[in-house]
Amino acid sequence: MRQYLVPHIPGASVLEILDYVECFTGPNIMAMHTMLINKPPDPGTRTSRHPLHQDLHYFPFRPANHIVCAWTAMEKVDTNNGCLFVLPGSHKGVLEQHDYPEWENGVNKMYHGVRGYDDVPKTMLCMEKGDTVFFHPILLHGSGDNRTQDLAMATRTVSGLTFAKMINWTTETEPDQISTTSSQLSLRHK
Repeated sequence: MRQYLVPHIPGASVLEILDYVECFTGPNIMAMHTMLINKPPDPGTRTSRHPLHQDLHYFPFRPANHIVCAWTAMEKVDTNNGCLFVLPGSHKGVLEQHDYPEWENGVNKMYHGVRGYDDVPKTMLCMEKGDTVFFHPILLHGSGDNRTQDLAMATRTVSGLTFAKMINWTTETEPDQISTTSSQLSLRHK
């Protein structure tokens, strides 16, 4: 029996997401981390940008090859409002040293980044509302600053999820008895 604990992503069915995630991780998937990234219009300090980083830096669990990250656009995102950018092929690398970026005009103190890649060409991922990209936790990625004045964009920009294969996961409770206080989580059996 496979069991899944999955947050709700607006506009996408849980089954669709799990089918894609399972291609990366195999069966027995658990949502390990969720977040909603707010990117308000930048006041000119460029602190709405997120430095080039690897998600594995933030995770206390391994192995990396049993983890997949997902980034869903909750509004249309492009280079004007701070879309995701990636360094293709970097998922084949290693976990790099992360520090605060040495940027002029401000740093978002919530995020560390890798250094030495400022002049490396990046691929911008302009996405429509509801588009989702799945990626390896070693992939170098970040996002630009929101140069628009659209306040509606400030409330819902992207949703980030991390899924991992459950290894040696056991519970004394039968899966049908597991409950949660979050209305956004659901359990699926196959």
